[in-house]
Amino acid sequence: MTQKQKQRTETDKAQDIQEELQSVRKEHVKEIGQQGELVAEEKAQELLIAEREELIQEISARHQIKGYDHTPLDKREVATLLRSSRTCVGGRTWRPTSCRKRAKHAATSIIYS
Repeated sequence: MTQKQKQRTETDKAQDIQEELQSVRKEHVKEIGQQGELVAEEKAQELLIAEREELIQEISARHQIKGYDHTPLDKREVATLLRSSRTCVGGRTWRPTSCRKRAKHAATSIIYS
């Protein structure tokens, strides 16, 4: 191999390495962006959960429903309260006392299950 051929081979290898490095850097920047989006989404979800718990505690205090005054509320507790409130609000007549009884029953079943 002549000196020019060796130099050309070295230049080609260096160029290939530079192209690969550029491609890897682009992928890295893309993944860092995705990570940032996921972190932002996680924080937004945490805020929504905190707001939901605050509202549930407020509503349960206002309607004298026991069992929802602690944090964190697990998914079952939230689902039970939502299910019992939909049952109450979904009917034609809304009676807070019957809703309160259903919610208390739901809270009791969660606590003792």
